This record gives sequence, C-alpha cells and structure tokens, in this order.
Amino acid sequence: MFKQLVLKIVKFLTYIPFLKYLFKFFYLHSIKKIKNEFKGQNSVVDIILTSNLKSRDFVYGHSDLNFLIIVDNDCHPKAVLKDFRAFIASHLELSITVNQDYIPILTESELQTDTIKSYLIRKSYQDLVRWNSILTEKDYTFYLRKQDHFAISYNSFQNLDYYFLREKYQRTKRIKFNFLYRSIQNIKKFYPQFILKDNSWKELSNKIKKHPLINSFLIREFIKNSWQILTHYEESYPINQHRKRLAIPHDFSKYLHTLTSLEFINDFTLTPTLIQNSKHEIQGKLFIDVHVNSNIQLKEYSLQLDNLKRGIKSYEKDYIKFRVRFTTDSLYKLQNEHAFYPFPLEALYRKKKTVSVLNKNYNFLINHDDIILASIHFLTTQFMRFRSHQQQTELIGSKFIKSLNLMYKYFLLSKYLKGKEFTTSMSEKKIREQLTPQFSELDLEDPVTEEHWKIIKAQLLYLLKEIRDELIKHDSSLKVLKF
Repeated sequence: MFKQLVLKIVKFLTYIPFLKYLFKFFYLHSIKKIKNEFKGQNSVVDIILTSNLKSRDFVYGHSDLNFLIIVDNDCHPKAVLKDFRAFIASHLELSITVNQDYIPILTESELQTDTIKSYLIRKSYQDLVRWNSILTEKDYTFYLRKQDHFAISYNSFQNLDYYFLREKYQRTKRIKFNFLYRSIQNIKKFYPQFILKDNSWKELSNKIKKHPLINSFLIREFIKNSWQILTHYEESYPINQHRKRLAIPHDFSKYLHTLTSLEFINDFTLTPTLIQNSKHEIQGKLFIDVHVNSNIQLKEYSLQLDNLKRGIKSYEKDYIKFRVRFTTDSLYKLQNEHAFYPFPLEALYRKKKTVSVLNKNYNFLINHDDIILASIHFLTTQFMRFRSHQQQTELIGSKFIKSLNLMYKYFLLSKYLKGKEFTTSMSEKKIREQLTPQFSELDLEDPVTEEHWKIIKAQLLYLLKEIRDELIKHDSSLKVLKF
C-alpha cells in the first residue's frame, strides 16, 4: 500500500519539468546500487541494462529499468534470480524503478543463442539494438534477422491486441499510448499494406510524447485517429457455399445478427475453445471477434465499444463465457496468414472451427514458414516462462481444464512438427487418456494443487523437449535450451 502511494506521488511529480534531473539522478543511483551489490560475485557474469535511457520514449518516473542477468554456465540460474529479486524488493527505490514482473536470466552459452536474442529484443523497433552492461560497461549490439523481425512483429500485434483491441490490461493513459504507438509503428514498418500512412496521426503522437501533461486531453483524438489508419484498407471475403454452424444459444445468435446491421460492423467471427465436452452445445470460453470498418470514426462509435462489449457479455451463461475483442478484416488476415497468435497453430484451428455470423469465408493462405517461426518463438517463450517461475506458479489453483488445454496444445504442436496432419478430433476422454491418465478422478473444474502440478509440469516439459528436438532441424542453436 505504501509503495503504491509513493508510485502515485512520483508519477505526479514527473509532470513538473525541472524535476526531470532529480528523477534521472534517482534512476542512475539505483543502477549504481545494483552494480555495487553484484559486481565481483562469481556466479554473476554480467548484468545488462536493456532499457534505452537515451530514447525519447523513456520517461524518468514513468518508465522501468529492465535488466538481463547473465550467469556462469555451471551455476543455478533460478537461485541467482531469487537473490536478485530479494535484493530489489528490500530497497524501496529499486522496487519503484526496476521492472520486477519480468527479469530474464540466462547462462553465458544461452546468451549466444540467436533465438534467445530474438525473444529478448522483441520490444525493439530499431534495426540495430544496443544494450549496455552495468558491470563492465561493455556494449552488446544486435542486427535484426528474420526471426527477430517475426518476434518484433508478433510482440507488436500482441500489444495491439492486449492494450487496444481487447484492452485486457487496464494501464495508465501514457502506457496505453506508448504500447499502441509502438505497435502501429512496427506493423506499419513490416506490413505497410495493412496500415494507412497518416501524417496527422504521426504529428499528434509526437505532440503527446513531447508534452505528457496534455496526454489526458488528446488520448481520445489519438484513439480515433488510430482506428482511422487501422480501418483504411478493407478486405473482401466471399460467402460460404456451405453454411458452418455453431451450437450457441438461440437468443444470443439472434442478437449478433441484429448487431450486424450497425454501420460500423462488418461481421462477428466465433471460435470455441479447443476442448469441448458436448457435441450439442458450446461450453467453456467462446472467443468473439467483432470486425469493425472505417465507419467506426462516425458518431463517436469508437468511444462506445465498451457498451457494445457489455451488451454481448450480458448473454453469458454458467456454462459459457465470452472473450470479446475488436479487429478489422485486414488485421484479422494479417494475424492468421502470419501466425501472430500465442499458439502457433491457432490459424489452422480457426480455419477448421471458426464460424462467421454472416457466413463469410475467411479462408487464409497460412504460411508454413511463418508457423515454424511462430513455433520457435513459442518454444523460447515457454522456456523463459519456466525459467522465471511464471509458468510454475500461475497454474496452481486454476481449473484443471486450463492445464489440460495447455498440454493438448503442446501435444498438437509436437505432432504437427513431426509431419502429422493437424486435427482436433480427439474427444476429452481420449485427450485425458493420452496426457493425464493419473487424473481420471479429477474433474475439469477442479483446482490444480501443488501435487497435481508436479505431474502436469513433467508432462509439459516432456512435450517441450519433443518440440525443441523437432525445431532443432530448423535452428540448430536451440540445442542449448535445457528444460
């Protein structure tokens, strides 16, 4: 509670121009404190500052210090990470300035892996990336490769999704602006055919960056202009000859058809979760994409999307929950054709299972090479999650269905990489027999305990090793990833 109060005070004070240098000193003092604590420790080879303090986007008091820890090949990375986190948490100034949610740690040999570098520089939007060591003052320089371009594009799309299309994470207006601005800039850079070049949007962005105090007054105009450049290019999709149906409640289906009469909506696409218990009705989560068009700029529609989302979610039942996001036809095409989903085979799954309310045929040409790039990025992401404890704690206490879904995704990816046809026809019973025969007594809604997690973790790691062994054929440097 005290820390949150201090953070609010600090962020308020950052708007006072002459205090900028005071906050800069505060940050540099934090870096020096970390250097003095860990310099000379045998297990710590280097600590790299990956935040660019010279960037115009770095704001003292708002931005975080991000670090990458490099350890000796013979030491235990998780033990060093635990000590580093404890040191940060024990000093108020460090806990305020350092990003504690994400602290990657690698061995010396892992740092040499190109794929690991791709994962670490995924937030960049420069062709040349430079990091600086706080222990040795050595510069680390990386030129972007094809895998790097994928990682950056993927990360940009996910941030666009999280902070704009779904608004999954409610952050400050400045953070929302930064993520949205960078995401659109990167997508425009790599895929200019999908996003309109708009000088007024660029000028407005520069004005917000230079004058953060007026952010609150300009953010609505910025969001409206962002929709303008995202909806400029339209895609045309034919009507399906054979109607695909989905077993959703009749009143909800009727409601969605009514909404398609709104001038800014092109369609709704509905995607059920991977594992279904019943053939007669959709259960679990239903992912709903609302396809909007350029008319969203009219009549302040872009500012009423929360109301539309609430109206859709009012039709939820005990057995079915909705996950709503907004998209455009061109963004939807980009995401599917280039595998910009957290699960690399998501586009293949949607090709089989997704239903259009207006019966449109979203039959994309899915690039196999991009699925391989997505699979490599997915493998690296899962490796880093296990390394940083994220994966090892968040599933304990969650419903068993969440773990089973994750195991099944690993299983499907492993089979696909081995050259097997992608299919999701296995029943829940078959999936459980294949992946978790030990949990025959466990219901899908039951919480995962620490004892359950030990078995689930072993199964996940086994499948990840299979995935890694197949991907080594495409990138030999993946051999260094030890699960």
